[in-house]
Amino acid sequence: MRSPNTKFALRVSAVLAGLGLGSQAIAYPLPQDFKIKFDNVEYIKVDPELGSSGITTPGGVNINNRVEDNWALFRITSIIDNSNGSVVWSSGDSGQYLSGLFWGVSVYSAAKVDNDFDGDTDDIRLHNGAASYFADGTTPVPDLDGDGAPDIGLAIFLHNSDTYATAIQNGPSALDISSTALLDKIPDYAGITDGTLQALFDITSGAASKFAFEPSSNPLPDIDVSLALNGFPTTGNGSFYANMVKPDGSGDYVPDSDAYNSPFDKLVLDGITTGIDGPRDLKGQFNFRPHPDQGNPDYGWDSNSEDPLFGKAVPEPATLSLLGIGLLGAAARSRRQILG
Repeated sequence: MRSPNTKFALRVSAVLAGLGLGSQAIAYPLPQDFKIKFDNVEYIKVDPELGSSGITTPGGVNINNRVEDNWALFRITSIIDNSNGSVVWSSGDSGQYLSGLFWGVSVYSAAKVDNDFDGDTDDIRLHNGAASYFADGTTPVPDLDGDGAPDIGLAIFLHNSDTYATAIQNGPSALDISSTALLDKIPDYAGITDGTLQALFDITSGAASKFAFEPSSNPLPDIDVSLALNGFPTTGNGSFYANMVKPDGSGDYVPDSDAYNSPFDKLVLDGITTGIDGPRDLKGQFNFRPHPDQGNPDYGWDSNSEDPLFGKAVPEPATLSLLGIGLLGAAARSRRQILG
């Protein structure tokens, strides 16, 4: 015979299961105003010249050839309630880990600028967009939003163990862009993409205004980067915006229709104002530096970066919270009756 305490525990478990809060529920939250902290390791394709811009750096990248110049692996270290600064989730909480990758970045244009305001134009401003081909120069970068053009992609995966630190030791050569690997439109990287997909994004325009020398027909940049002419790999910072797409990468995400069955289903679409090119779903900011960092081995990665993603999430309905309180109260009353 079950004890009264066992009966109570089973009753509460049933209540939580009915609310989707049982043992299979995803524990990491997305607050109404959230900030996601991440760090990553990056691959930067090195070409002999920077291209037609006439700007040269040690290493350099080829300008405007629409071949992938940059991709990266990342891990999410914490999720913060941006309204009060409190950390609501850290990597490893409830035995859960979030990691992912972005891909398909190509340098479209470059200009010498004075980023550090020292009176010298000894820095570079890069405007990046979607590559037509991966770094091999032949494999097409997939379309994610259904417009027929390639997109910079960003995918987040959930793991039940910390696979990131081991995965990055395989270096950039472990990325699989074969046709089999790209069936879901996401490049394959063991230890990263074999988790459960939580969200897929198209990194889109809106990062900054165009350079004066660019034709007016050029789109706004997908990623805006400022970097110092201090050798290669270099240091710098950048920003971007992103829109969530369907899990199969076939077009824009539609709420209540294209469920990821993850907290990102509560993301507020167009919740971020760019001030330039209309609203977007997420905003990202980052700074980067040469790898290795603080004595860590680089495993073949060129640089690493960190800093946050910003977004908005739909709060849980108050009625659901009240229902949960009511049901838990009913369970507690039942316990008193059993014990009585």
